Amino acid sequence: MEGVSFMTNYSRKKKYVENYTPSRRVIDVVHEITGISALITPILHEIKYVKWPPIDEEDVQQLDFDTFFARFPPFEPISIFESIYKGRKRTIRLKGDHVWFVLPIKELKKNNRDNLKKIFEEFENYLHEEYSDEVKCEEIICGVYEDFGNKIILNEVIIPRVVYDGGNPLYKEVVFKLTDWEPELRVYYGLHKVAQKINRHPRSKIPEILEEALASHEAKRGYSPYALNYITTCYDGYVISTDPTAPNQICDPCMEGKTKETLLCRKYPGRGKFEYRRKIFPKVYSVKSIEPSSLVYREIEKVYTLPYSILLADNVEISKDIEGFVIYFDKVGKVELNLEKKISTGYFSTNSLMIAFDSKLVRIFIDALKENKANMLIKVKIGPRKEEVSLPLYSVLVSKYLWYKVFNRELEPNVGVDEQHNQLVIRSFNGKSDIYEFHDMEKFIEEFVEKSESESENLERFVREVIAHTLAHVVYVGSTRHLPEVENYVDYFYSTKGGYIVSGIFENTKGGMLRASKEITDEFTQDQDIARSSGYFRILNQRILEKIIESGILKPYEDASAEPETRDVEEEMKRIAMVITDKIASKSSQKDTKELFNKVYITLKEFYALLLNTVSNIVRSKLYIDSQLFIYTILWRLVRDPSIVVSYLKKKTDMDDKEIEVILEELFEAELYKILVEMLFPDMCVDGCGLDLHLPDCHRHFEQPFIISRSLLIAFLEFLGIRLNNISDYNVKINRIDCPGSLLEKLSLLGRKNVYILTSELSENTVNLIRNLLQRDGLIVVLEVDRRLMESKPDLIEELKSLQEQHSGRLELKSTQEPHHGKMLDLDNLRIYTSWNFGTSVKPLQTYKAELKTEI
Repeated sequence: MEGVSFMTNYSRKKKYVENYTPSRRVIDVVHEITGISALITPILHEIKYVKWPPIDEEDVQQLDFDTFFARFPPFEPISIFESIYKGRKRTIRLKGDHVWFVLPIKELKKNNRDNLKKIFEEFENYLHEEYSDEVKCEEIICGVYEDFGNKIILNEVIIPRVVYDGGNPLYKEVVFKLTDWEPELRVYYGLHKVAQKINRHPRSKIPEILEEALASHEAKRGYSPYALNYITTCYDGYVISTDPTAPNQICDPCMEGKTKETLLCRKYPGRGKFEYRRKIFPKVYSVKSIEPSSLVYREIEKVYTLPYSILLADNVEISKDIEGFVIYFDKVGKVELNLEKKISTGYFSTNSLMIAFDSKLVRIFIDALKENKANMLIKVKIGPRKEEVSLPLYSVLVSKYLWYKVFNRELEPNVGVDEQHNQLVIRSFNGKSDIYEFHDMEKFIEEFVEKSESESENLERFVREVIAHTLAHVVYVGSTRHLPEVENYVDYFYSTKGGYIVSGIFENTKGGMLRASKEITDEFTQDQDIARSSGYFRILNQRILEKIIESGILKPYEDASAEPETRDVEEEMKRIAMVITDKIASKSSQKDTKELFNKVYITLKEFYALLLNTVSNIVRSKLYIDSQLFIYTILWRLVRDPSIVVSYLKKKTDMDDKEIEVILEELFEAELYKILVEMLFPDMCVDGCGLDLHLPDCHRHFEQPFIISRSLLIAFLEFLGIRLNNISDYNVKINRIDCPGSLLEKLSLLGRKNVYILTSELSENTVNLIRNLLQRDGLIVVLEVDRRLMESKPDLIEELKSLQEQHSGRLELKSTQEPHHGKMLDLDNLRIYTSWNFGTSVKPLQTYKAELKTEI
């Protein structure tokens, strides 16, 4: 019996050991530290918040840095907080009354910034008496924080009421300056329309004022008059109010002066009057940057080899900073608020898995894409018939850069309709240039990028961002798919500053107590894959990246049951038309819905045809676009200004302007346009989407369609010798890669430790390149030449032998045993098979095939 018992216990123990996976180790570490059988929240820099005035313990909480800014960002009315005002007859409960502000923002008007400080001076003094004398209402309104030059360490936020706290009771006003060609963006928090109707509104009378002003709006359908987290707009979206009484009221005094602004003052909803609809205040997203300490870059400099290095780091210092905030308003578009002082966690010690590339590789890669427009392609499907078009990957790069500048208001296209060809055209950018039909766009882009040195540099910075950010997403997705238990404890980071592109993941806890990066690495490595160690840094086998990449780059529709079926355009149009017909009929006295349905259907059909022609011509002109880029750059302009297409649709449908405007308004309001977009772009994930690489917690949320590119990352990795299986599954087709000798020269000068050259020809430039290589400290160069060159090029051979004597032990000159026509470059761990004789002709295109020398 004892033997049986012993064997039973042993077999259980053995089974436990066999199943003791990284997942179990992470959970056990958490249990050991916390003493509980539940996963803890990330232990990072914590921020205390106080909902003012605090009534119970729920109003005073501590949240970690990320969670606080996700749940309670500045400038966004907090819907889950309730403020209570006890009047004579009833108690008024307001939601969205609590908002906090950050003032060191470049776009915030200086006089408005000064005014907000002044408004909250009295409140600051009040808090000193009632709460803490450490509270300040200066950079942060209001909080406890430390100011370190260009950074703020935020410890506590006291979140005030906009209706009651501070000066200007009932409302607070914030004014942003966006661009030179746009009006100021003015946001009224609270009840500014109510305040305008009352000569004096002392704080003691606020409950009675709320009773009188809001109670009469209770019966109105569609929204609560006690919710201040909803907005209505006028002046084409540039004046925003949370006041529930504002809809259909006249806007504030008309902005005089410019013709455009005067036109906005026409007294109908959305222009000179507030819209009658209210929408929820849009989410405010934080823009994060995560920066390793300078020690990381010094360590990379010591160990880096081509084409990249992978490091597992313990005890690495990382800082997480908020650089700004982004709000996306329907009419105005993206509003970017850049902080003059970052809000930071300060540096904290943790662990990290990181990949480092020499930044100079990006410039070489861009030039290689340009030389291989016919060889390096992406497949794009358009229209309900899924017509497939192949575009150069270089077009993806420059097109995304162009659309990105449009999205960021650096380029402002004037969009119109070419009625002859039934398509949209760009008439000008920033009020300059002639009409650009889309078949001219490739020429425009080349001129735009190549004729300006600054634009060329900006394009290179953009590509660095794309490669670094996409790779960071890929590593994060691949890691958390293999080890889901660590998802709540890791975050991704990337940096493009200095001489290296660094991307990876890190443990999102102080001290890195869970060793999450090591657990993730164990999923992809074995002991022999750790090449060597340097202090707290372990250098890993470069081929590990192939495993991580293949885990992280999901195939399109991998998470879906199947590729979306081809849609019947007629049926979809009828379905959308029916929904819009019902919406319009419910708001009017019109009883004959059959006639209304026909009008809606015809309008939608013509509108869709216009969009389809536009998308087809964009793609055929070698300009890349996908569903998200289309929504954010072209379709958004039609949402903002339907008049662009109204006159065109009027001629096509024989309907009047107002009828067409109402139909389009309902189409956009109910977001039914998304169905049209899905029919325009049947492959919604052609270059990355929410099903694979787009993350809900991306550090630059709205910019993902522009700066995340699966196809460009795949091409970059292929250029560096990383072979991914079945890249055609990702819409990428690389027939071959050709490079001019000039690019191969630049690439050869990036070797760090060892350079091996096999060539069957020599020139004076060959000798000069060898001299340049030897200027790098510690670099060992082996030059193997065709034996016939020893006799045919004696002068050059003598120069090389002289260099060999000068650099003893660092340059080895040798010849092949037999006549040899081979050409090859080994640059550290990057092997390149090529037709190029080292240092000879620089202009003709040469064959190029790269592979990693390292093995697993």
